[in-house]
Amino acid sequence: MNLKNLENKIKLKFIELGCQKQVAQDVAIGLVRATARGVQSHGVNLLLHYKNSVINLRKNPNPSYKLIKKKGTIIFDADHTFGIAACSEAIRRSIKFCKQDGIIALAIKNSSHCASLASFSSIATDNNLICISFTHADSLMKSPDSNSIIFGTNPICIAFPGLKKNEPIILDMASTIISWNKLKNIDKANQKLPDGVAFDKNGKLTKNPKKAISLAPIGGYKGYALACMIDLFCGLLTQMPFGKNISSMYKTSIKEKRFLGQFIILIDPSNFINRSLYNKNLKLFLNMIHSNVENRYPGEIENNSLNQMLKKGLKLNINEKKIVNDFLK
Repeated sequence: MNLKNLENKIKLKFIELGCQKQVAQDVAIGLVRATARGVQSHGVNLLLHYKNSVINLRKNPNPSYKLIKKKGTIIFDADHTFGIAACSEAIRRSIKFCKQDGIIALAIKNSSHCASLASFSSIATDNNLICISFTHADSLMKSPDSNSIIFGTNPICIAFPGLKKNEPIILDMASTIISWNKLKNIDKANQKLPDGVAFDKNGKLTKNPKKAISLAPIGGYKGYALACMIDLFCGLLTQMPFGKNISSMYKTSIKEKRFLGQFIILIDPSNFINRSLYNKNLKLFLNMIHSNVENRYPGEIENNSLNQMLKKGLKLNINEKKIVNDFLK
């Protein structure tokens, strides 16, 4: 399946559903490329949920974005559209400010689920900017010393420009061992969960995705603390709900808006090092990693997958094919 053709079909369907052209394009590219990068949990598997959220007006298909700039910071009102579209647009509008000032911090409010953070971070890296981004989520992480469930999977993404387009050095990870959408995909495939990733209602580890109500943080208390700090960026600074006050992605009525926040920091590396020297040192850095053929830089496997599928076509599993077909009907 041709990747760009599928992106266009999905974009046209979102336009048919009433979405602005740019919103539709951001969502289509973000979801398809997440799947192409091997991040199925935040790819085309979300299409039907996103479609329903537009039909039921959880997500605003025609946002009126508002941007307020103050001393190296931007407050960006997403007007309850798709989080991935809002973050993409916020970055595009902030590039010129980052180039002027060297660094800019973006607080995005009145947002929604933003899919894969890597999808919009690539907009920054394609413009030779470093991008650090966070988002929060509804309570799904089991606290390390109790059965409390306070914080979400709360991902962090750090992206550096690579030597070529589609080859950024990029870390994109949840603060839990797996994401909830990955758990849902495992459930749909009628598979068991890996050891040590999820807990049942009694706080006991379970491998049955149907019994899981919470997820294990990465590194125990370290993952819990990371999720806490991310919620301060995405909830406290954006003046959005945080922790237990965040509405559930799947359990809350699809008609209710979610009031999520994202926080993004853009840095222009040319303020520290010129581009030619950056590339020279980055090449040395990557050669150091590749001195052992088994080593990979963060995001390398995903980059290779995307570039392969851009050339040879997108590979979808049976469930993904059905979701795409049902979405395009």
